[in-house]
Amino acid sequence: MPESAGVGEITLFLKRLSAGDASAETPLAEAVYAEIRTMAGRIVNGGQQSQTLQATSLVNEVLLELVRLRSVDWQDRRHFFRTAARMLRRRFIDHIRRRQATKRPSSASRIELEDLMLPTDERFDEILGVDQALNKLAEFDPDLAELVELVYFGGCSKKTIAELRNVSEKTITRHLGLAERWLKPQLSSPIALQKSASIDGA
Repeated sequence: MPESAGVGEITLFLKRLSAGDASAETPLAEAVYAEIRTMAGRIVNGGQQSQTLQATSLVNEVLLELVRLRSVDWQDRRHFFRTAARMLRRRFIDHIRRRQATKRPSSASRIELEDLMLPTDERFDEILGVDQALNKLAEFDPDLAELVELVYFGGCSKKTIAELRNVSEKTITRHLGLAERWLKPQLSSPIALQKSASIDGA
């Protein structure tokens, strides 16, 4: 779960940052780096843990932006990882659209962006489709949209989200089922949120 630095430690760093303590930037970055990298890797690999994603400029870029945000009054780690998932979503969408604007890769190959291995063009279409559907879902039910974002773009497990939201895993499972049913007619092919969210340790 995204609290590997110790129970409450990430929240403590966030509170220090919100209070103007810039010295909390480095320990916060060290505490969450592995989780942010894992989140990015799961986007690339369709919800599965990445075995190939190394330290990338994209991950570093997102992490740097997160720890240096001064316009945000951090509430807790849920707030932080929700924001991280949203940033990763935006960056991946931006990179995919730039790539598609230049040259689409062969469906049989993977392309390299800086040192980040991106998915095949079929995954491009899926990611863009989910992004567009999430925008519509957010208008209907912002809470469900955030849940899907944490699972699909944040790679969070049901256990992790339940802990972040202080609810049961059964509640998360039920809500993911609702989200899947809502998203199904919006997408050319359904996504398995329950399967993605079964991965522990996001």
